[in-house]
Amino acid sequence: MKTVQQILFLVLLGFALCSAEDEDRKGMKGSKKSGMATRVRTMTLRVTNLMDNQPLSGFFVMVHDYRAKLFQFGYPSSVELADLAENGNPMPLVRKFEDMEGVLSAEVFSEG
Repeated sequence: MKTVQQILFLVLLGFALCSAEDEDRKGMKGSKKSGMATRVRTMTLRVTNLMDNQPLSGFFVMVHDYRAKLFQFGYPSSVELADLAENGNPMPLVRKFEDMEGVLSAEVFSEG
């Protein structure tokens, strides 16, 4: 059940990130790594742990275009995504996506 809850949380987090409103549009900058033009944006996300005695792991956050896919419906998850869901370890996902085409940023946030 823990795995299903964490995967559901990741999906909901992804939707929250996709639908966040822009607070700041101060122009465009290019990314040499991905070739994507990006807008400068600021987003604030509040995460509240409602589970009793259930610590939260670091959050994997990725800014990407259509070329980078975290998962595909109807197919098994990658080993890296399963590691996050089952063990709370986001670093394999960061390593997998940080230098991939179409990925502007792949990071882990834990507090703050």
